[in-house]
Amino acid sequence: MKEQMLKEIALELNIPCGDNEDSAHWHSRVLYSLIGLQMLSAIYDYEEDNVSNEASFEQTRTVSMQHVIRRGEKMAAIFAATNINAEKMQKLYIDGGFMLHKNNRLAASPLAIGGTNGISLYRGLPPWKATNVSGLGMWDKNNCTTGIESAFGVEKRSCLDWFDSLISRIHWNAIATEHTDIEFLNISEPPTYGYWLQRPPTNGVIISRTKNVGERQYYIRRSKDSPYASVLPKHLMSYGEYRRIAIALRVRAGNGPTVKIVKNTNMANILLDYLLPPAEQTFFELYSWSVCENCFDIEGRLARTISLELLDIYKSIFARLGFGVQEV
Repeated sequence: MKEQMLKEIALELNIPCGDNEDSAHWHSRVLYSLIGLQMLSAIYDYEEDNVSNEASFEQTRTVSMQHVIRRGEKMAAIFAATNINAEKMQKLYIDGGFMLHKNNRLAASPLAIGGTNGISLYRGLPPWKATNVSGLGMWDKNNCTTGIESAFGVEKRSCLDWFDSLISRIHWNAIATEHTDIEFLNISEPPTYGYWLQRPPTNGVIISRTKNVGERQYYIRRSKDSPYASVLPKHLMSYGEYRRIAIALRVRAGNGPTVKIVKNTNMANILLDYLLPPAEQTFFELYSWSVCENCFDIEGRLARTISLELLDIYKSIFARLGFGVQEV
């Protein structure tokens, strides 16, 4: 009965089974999307009688974070889905602007639409209006004059243009005292070596940081032997934003990251060898399913599946970031 229900939901949300995809994996994708839509529906469970134009955010059209999480957990229990993490799914929705968050309360996001080439992606669309779903996000086939950059906060400039703009605003200062407890952003070794190394790159602009997490500072310097550097603001390096700098440096060094794309009839499997900057990574994860059992570990964030119709949108993002694209 549950299997038949998932098949009907897959048809309703346009989530077809992929070529050579086993039914268990297909059903897990459908279930992931279904639970996400149910969690989005939960933010509309406010009491209309309590709504007032003069009320604060916490008092108007909001629900508790726990209410949304419980909805996801309840749906996961019904289908015995042990790999669903409702709390992390909620965080992804919040990070992507699908749920507005303040003081442990959530509200629906205003409608935003962005897209290209006859494909529109939605944020803030009531989930009961969904006709096409990829991962946790809704989309449709129609023309949209607004790009995804303004609708979803994705950087418009190429990674190198963004980096050159950053460098032009740097105020270089002489290094009075060299830190001994520092590590360096990895721009020369394969990503499997990690994002930070104990030894510096041989030349060029480099990023370093102190190892002490509590008092951590980030520096940009002209080379490992240069006496000139600049302290980078924390907002530029927090929440993984340093990856935008790292990607630009790797591309400029001729050692840019790559993405492998395997297409079939109705979906595309995408394998990154390097995480995207936070805004792009969140956007990527929202509209995709993980290939792996654990959606939120590093492997699950790098290997994803998207609806084939969205591929051109993501290819443009990868190209703008300087990723080498390998299509199979």
